[in-house]
Amino acid sequence: MAEYFRCDPGKYGCNASCCRDNESTPSLTVGDLYRISRKTGERIEDIWKTKGSVVLQMPPGMKNSFFVTPGLFHNPCPYLNGDNQCDIHDSRPISCANFPVFHQVLEGADLENDKIKYDCMEGCEFSSEQIEIAKRVEKIQEAENITALKILGEIFWPIVIEGPSDLKKYTAQARETFAKKDPSFTTMRGMLLKQNIDYVEGQAGMFIEGISNPFNQVHMAPIFHAIYDDYFTEVITGKWNEIRRAVRQTSREYLEVLGGIPF
Repeated sequence: MAEYFRCDPGKYGCNASCCRDNESTPSLTVGDLYRISRKTGERIEDIWKTKGSVVLQMPPGMKNSFFVTPGLFHNPCPYLNGDNQCDIHDSRPISCANFPVFHQVLEGADLENDKIKYDCMEGCEFSSEQIEIAKRVEKIQEAENITALKILGEIFWPIVIEGPSDLKKYTAQARETFAKKDPSFTTMRGMLLKQNIDYVEGQAGMFIEGISNPFNQVHMAPIFHAIYDDYFTEVITGKWNEIRRAVRQTSREYLEVLGGIPF
């Protein structure tokens, strides 16, 4: 399985599509941001401002809510180089190292019995090695999300939007934010949002399920990025030293796991 799972552009028809596809946009923990910053020398606010995006996820069993988490712009990933190689491969985000396990778990996959759905591995089984690694990095991911919650509060990791009232609140913030930045963009986006608001009042669950559709994600992600742009930068940079100290241990654990992954 390791042979088929090894990401190696030029072999097995790989064209790094998972690093270009909006469907596989990685969500980031505070530890991911810390590790990328250390690897590249970039300031955390610059990563967010120039390469940041958001990821909208609807975990299994949550029919009327979805999560909003930080992510990387992914069309293509800003760390994908001209040879289709990852410039931060030895410090890549947890959800990248755990691909495609992470994405299929969000869809409710049974790793012991289900097949891999992603194109280049279509029909392959998850190996015992992948499942074991997935469990280890998932624990690290959970720990780093708890760290963020303790330090940052409920500003971004994650926001849970339940039903039309929450969606209306964030939509209002989006309109106000965009009005100050780009009136023409606001008009176009406002039309999309107005249509969604009218629809969500009648069938909240059906609309929120639609968030998992890549088309909706492409249209909604910039809205949430704009809402939190200045606020996120101010809060996370103000508490960056505290975050850095808190994630050192999980980062050591993660990089140790990462060094042993054969793909």
